[in-house]
Parts: sequence; structure tokens; C-alpha cells
Amino acid sequence: MIQTFEALLQRNVYIDIGWGHQKDIDKLPFGSGSIRRKLESFSYLYNALPKLETLEQKYSTQFKLKLLGTHEKFIVYDHSWAMLGSHNFLTSGNNSAEREVGLQTNDPRIITDLILRFDKAKNLEDKG
Repeated sequence: MIQTFEALLQRNVYIDIGWGHQKDIDKLPFGSGSIRRKLESFSYLYNALPKLETLEQKYSTQFKLKLLGTHEKFIVYDHSWAMLGSHNFLTSGNNSAEREVGLQTNDPRIITDLILRFDKAKNLEDKG
């Protein structure tokens, strides 16, 4: 996925990723320090974070990570289609024994609702 993201970014595509499970965030110790570093050390589920941060730094105007504290999984592509499902896009491999399900749609109402849902969600890394 990281290589695919970088190839898209090189073509001037914009990518926003919402990430972070609320249950994991709730288990973190209070105090100073980066919530990203705390989550990264908390679980293997955040192993991709350093690579994503590299993309975020390299393509700062095109690539954004938004800490949402959610278990939702959806992708919206250029207002033309959306995919919703149970698949953990960044953390599961091709050899998973668990069954996953997903739905792809081009319904503009669903796509707009998903975009608004993401845009209106608070970034938990923001202060205040």
C-alpha cells in the first residue's frame, strides 16, 4: 500500500487517511509525548505509521493523517465511487484466515455523506 500511495502522490493525487482505534487511544497513559509514538509502541497495528509519516512529510500538501479514534473502514475515490467494508486496508495481508466483506458504490449521496463524515470528524491530535 505504501508504494501504491507514493506512486499516486507522484502523480499529484491527494490522499487523506483517518486512523487509530478509540479503544487503543483510551488505553494510552496520560502525559506528554506524541500520541503517534505511544500508539506505535502500543500495538503492531501501527507498524505502518513511520512509513505513512514519511509520506506525510514528503508530500505535505497532498497527504494527511487524521487521528479519528474509529473502527470505520471506507475509501472514497475522487467523488466517483466509495468502498465500505470490514477489511483493515493498511494492516491485514493477503493471507488472512478471517473473512472480510465490502461494498462498492457510485451513489453520490453515500459518497458525499462519507466525505462530510470524514471532514467533520475531529482530529484527536489537535489541541483544544
